[in-house]
Amino acid sequence: MTDTSDEEPLLMPGGKDEERQNLLGGTSENEDEDFFLNGPKIKFSKSLQGVKGQVEEVTGIMRENMAKIVDRGNQLTELGERSENLSQMSDEFLRQGTRIRQVAWWQQKKPLLIGGSIASLLIVLLIIILSG
Repeated sequence: MTDTSDEEPLLMPGGKDEERQNLLGGTSENEDEDFFLNGPKIKFSKSLQGVKGQVEEVTGIMRENMAKIVDRGNQLTELGERSENLSQMSDEFLRQGTRIRQVAWWQQKKPLLIGGSIASLLIVLLIIILSG
């Protein structure tokens, strides 16, 4: 199959120079025109070196702050997990306390129920013996 379109391919096997020529639409002797291929070319004067140093210092501080934010997020996550575990443990403590309270109530009421049952049985027997 042959390509019959009138478009030129952007990437040709000739290398970077041919690619630049295809992208820029011809040859270019001026390297400043290669902005999109090579990026901006910035030359810093001595007065801008101080500004550049300040920018780098601020960038470093921002990176440290970002690291601190990530650490804080990790600590908050850990604190949330601990809080959830504490909540689960308190729920279990409440259930155990309720169960122990019920067992203690039944242990306290058993002798009264047994004594009341025996007393009722004796009264019924006395009524049957005396009436009969």
